[in-house]
Amino acid sequence: MDIMTINLRFRNSEDFENHWDDRKHLVVGLINKYAPTVIGTQEGYKDQLDDIARMVPGYAYLDSQKLVSIQRQCPTIFYRRDLLTPEKAGNFWLSETPGLPDTKSWDTAFPRLVTHALFRIKETDQSFYFFNTHFDHRSAWARRESAFLLLKKIKEINPDGLPAMIVGDFNMGPDSMEHELLTGKIEIDEVKGWLHNAWEKCGMPKEGAETYHGFTGVPKYAQMDWILATSHFRFIDIQKNEDNKDGKYPSDHFPVSARLVLPFMASRKRPERK
Repeated sequence: MDIMTINLRFRNSEDFENHWDDRKHLVVGLINKYAPTVIGTQEGYKDQLDDIARMVPGYAYLDSQKLVSIQRQCPTIFYRRDLLTPEKAGNFWLSETPGLPDTKSWDTAFPRLVTHALFRIKETDQSFYFFNTHFDHRSAWARRESAFLLLKKIKEINPDGLPAMIVGDFNMGPDSMEHELLTGKIEIDEVKGWLHNAWEKCGMPKEGAETYHGFTGVPKYAQMDWILATSHFRFIDIQKNEDNKDGKYPSDHFPVSARLVLPFMASRKRPERK
């Protein structure tokens, strides 16, 4: 299956020639070109999400708790109706009270959210979880605590250890402590992740992996948009989508898309190692 993560860049009147109305067709063209099975978007307001759903009718987005509003930017999950069936969906907030809407902790600039869904693949009847998030851009403290909370909540939501993918704008690079924790390269306070970065698993170099470019097409900072997954999946391919039309880009981030395969037996819970 093909996976995509894209920070849409929120509708902002100060973006002038890069305003949403002048580039939404580029986002739609990108989706039509790559036809991902499931997409994690970040920063989208309701009108932006509705634009995508209307212009690419083969997709729907999940908003089971009616969180998407004119005032709120939400990490949102789009899926292909012909390939997937959502079995359940939910969310939690990246705060000390993750069950309370719009809560923020750890000096975050805004309330931050994780959306998630359990999908069934129509063709094979396999199931997998998909998580989508956007870590805070301002507070390093919040990014650290969010990584710990994300691991904790994934275990709570997915107690049977089904295959899972986690995508999003993490606002930090793969050399960060949080990435090392999520991918199990380090252990902190008896917490150790079990996820794999698709970019690394596909053997891609760190050089040129940066995803933020501020509408210039010239990447800077680190690769902050990640596709992570459990070891149930086979990692086939991954790319940074640099599509543009005459120097005009769909967003201020390059989307990232990956092809993953879920072997049939891998959709079941794996036995614990002894």
